[in-house]
Amino acid sequence: MAFGYNVEAGKSGKEGAVHYSVINKDRKVTSNVTIPISSPRMIHDFAITENYAIFPDLPMEMRPDLMIKEGKFIFHFDQEKPARYGIMKRHCLNPDQVQWFELPNHYVFHFVNAWEDVNENGDQIIKLFGCT
Repeated sequence: MAFGYNVEAGKSGKEGAVHYSVINKDRKVTSNVTIPISSPRMIHDFAITENYAIFPDLPMEMRPDLMIKEGKFIFHFDQEKPARYGIMKRHCLNPDQVQWFELPNHYVFHFVNAWEDVNENGDQIIKLFGCT
């Protein structure tokens, strides 16, 4: 599995996207999907489990406008925006099937581990550990 993200805003100046690819054992790309996110973000890592891919949409925004106009650093952490995580089946090709979960504002630089588990109610859950 591999991912990338845009560093340029779309037509409205606000769109962003994560590009997710699955690569087989012969090093051939077998699928690609583009997942829209809220704005161009600095996404340094993502996570996978046995059955799922997990994409952060965290409020560390790429802001070249602030760098050019105000001499600020290109990355801007927006303390007012929530953090989101998108979870999808590892081999999914439909970005509409990503389930988004909103969390309080934070940023994770690297993910350490992710796995699937079942809670006491028998519900499947995904656990994710990261560091800031």
